[in-house]
Amino acid sequence: MDRWLPSAIGSRHAVDDLIGLLRASPLDEQMTLGLQWIRALAVPQSGPVVRDAYLLVDWLRSLHESGRLDGLARRQYDVIVDSLAAAGSAGARELQQADK
Repeated sequence: MDRWLPSAIGSRHAVDDLIGLLRASPLDEQMTLGLQWIRALAVPQSGPVVRDAYLLVDWLRSLHESGRLDGLARRQYDVIVDSLAAAGSAGARELQQADK
């Protein structure tokens, strides 16, 4: 993963492929490693936010609905959702509203 992530940053296809892999993992791994990896791919430190990945908002919604987001996982989730919303994702704005 360490070698693949840098070359996949900013790719919506990579985001969707990774989410497909993560969904087969236990929820704890999705929240620890998964959110960290998705943040690196979809919300790069330089470059545009990947807001048009097909599976991203639904995956984030499933994590939110689990009721188990806390600590670092919650902070990673919030950065991803807020960045997507700022980039114009209607689905991410809905997720922001779910927390109000």
